[in-house]
Amino acid sequence: MKKLEDFQQRVVDEQAELETKIKGLQSFIETSTLYLSLPLYEQKDMRDQLSTMEHYSVILIRRIRRF
Repeated sequence: MKKLEDFQQRVVDEQAELETKIKGLQSFIETSTLYLSLPLYEQKDMRDQLSTMEHYSVILIRRIRRF
Protein backbone atom coordinates (compact mmCIF):
# COMPACT_ATOMS: atom_id res chain seq x y z
CA MET A 1 0.00 0.00 0.00
CA LYS A 2 1.35 3.39 -0.93
CA LYS A 3 1.95 6.12 1.60
CA LEU A 4 -0.90 8.58 1.73
CA GLU A 5 -0.42 12.29 1.23
CA ASP A 6 -1.11 14.37 4.35
CA PHE A 7 -4.48 15.59 3.06
CA GLN A 8 -5.47 12.02 2.19
CA GLN A 9 -4.60 10.82 5.69
CA ARG A 10 -6.74 13.62 7.12
CA VAL A 11 -9.69 12.38 5.06
CA VAL A 12 -9.13 8.82 6.31
CA ASP A 13 -8.90 10.05 9.90
CA GLU A 14 -11.98 12.23 9.51
CA GLN A 15 -14.03 9.33 8.17
CA ALA A 16 -12.93 7.10 11.06
CA GLU A 17 -13.86 9.78 13.62
CA LEU A 18 -17.17 10.37 11.86
CA GLU A 19 -17.96 6.65 11.97
CA THR A 20 -17.44 6.67 15.75
CA LYS A 21 -19.79 9.64 16.09
CA ILE A 22 -22.37 7.96 13.84
CA LYS A 23 -22.34 4.82 15.96
CA GLY A 24 -22.71 6.86 19.15
CA LEU A 25 -25.63 8.92 17.88
CA GLN A 26 -27.28 5.84 16.37
CA SER A 27 -26.98 4.02 19.68
CA PHE A 28 -28.42 7.00 21.55
CA ILE A 29 -31.40 7.19 19.20
CA GLU A 30 -32.06 3.45 19.29
CA THR A 31 -31.54 2.71 22.98
CA SER A 32 -31.82 5.83 25.11
CA THR A 33 -34.92 6.61 27.13
CA LEU A 34 -33.66 10.18 27.24
CA TYR A 35 -34.04 10.37 23.46
CA LEU A 36 -37.69 9.35 23.77
CA SER A 37 -38.28 12.07 26.35
CA LEU A 38 -37.05 14.81 24.01
CA PRO A 39 -39.54 16.96 22.08
CA LEU A 40 -40.43 15.50 18.69
CA TYR A 41 -38.72 18.36 16.84
CA GLU A 42 -35.48 17.57 18.69
CA GLN A 43 -35.80 13.86 17.85
CA LYS A 44 -36.33 14.73 14.19
CA ASP A 45 -33.31 17.03 14.17
CA MET A 46 -31.18 14.24 15.64
CA ARG A 47 -32.41 11.76 13.03
CA ASP A 48 -31.72 14.33 10.31
CA GLN A 49 -28.26 14.89 11.76
CA LEU A 50 -27.59 11.14 11.71
CA SER A 51 -28.75 10.86 8.12
CA THR A 52 -26.52 13.75 7.06
CA MET A 53 -23.53 12.28 8.88
CA GLU A 54 -24.11 8.93 7.17
CA HIS A 55 -24.30 10.62 3.76
CA TYR A 56 -21.08 12.53 4.45
CA SER A 57 -19.38 9.29 5.49
CA VAL A 58 -20.35 7.68 2.18
CA ILE A 59 -18.81 10.61 0.31
CA LEU A 60 -15.59 10.33 2.30
CA ILE A 61 -15.44 6.58 1.65
CA ARG A 62 -15.84 7.17 -2.09
CA ARG A 63 -12.96 9.66 -1.98
CA ILE A 64 -10.78 7.27 0.03
CA ARG A 65 -11.34 4.48 -2.50
CA ARG A 66 -9.86 6.72 -5.21
CA PHE A 67 -6.61 7.30 -3.28
